[in-house]
Amino acid sequence: MSEEDLEDATARWNGALQEAIAAKSGEVFTDIVFDFGVEIMNQLEFPTAEFDALLAILRDHRLHGLTGSRHLVAVFNFEFETLTRDQEERLLKTFEEVYASFSDWETSHYIAEMVGQRYADGRGLDALERMRRTKNQVARGFVANGLEQLARTNRDPLIVNRAMDQILSMRGDISEQVNAHVDEAIERLIDRGAMGRA
Repeated sequence: MSEEDLEDATARWNGALQEAIAAKSGEVFTDIVFDFGVEIMNQLEFPTAEFDALLAILRDHRLHGLTGSRHLVAVFNFEFETLTRDQEERLLKTFEEVYASFSDWETSHYIAEMVGQRYADGRGLDALERMRRTKNQVARGFVANGLEQLARTNRDPLIVNRAMDQILSMRGDISEQVNAHVDEAIERLIDRGAMGRA
């Protein structure tokens, strides 16, 4: 990666963030993310400069306060197959760092479900367990959704059982909101035959 590539990528995504801030909506990211996906469609790997610039934006507190910020996070979901193993690890670490920072609850929900679907192995399970430690009740509740996704996505019975055990261990949280998410996740798993009634 050249210095010029990083400067161009940083300018692109900082410009997108400025547009979103001016519009007071992360909806602005929808077209930019789509155009970026088309641009890299035939590339085997996510461009390093773009990845680094996007991670910096993901950590930017101005994004955290923006309604619709999930539209930027979506770029990682749409292009996940092009991430290198190192990029996957760095993204997961960043998700853990910023997960509870978003004022738009839909972004925390999106991240939790993405971790459950895209990291449907021990990495995702461990990350969700750490993400669950947040004091942010809204974000903590969505961990149950991520664990549910992981339990539905993974085929390894040990991982699935650990995910379900974590969901069950979230019962009795001091937050009624968290308990509601846990109960809903359990009901959906029961309805799909993935979990029996206690």
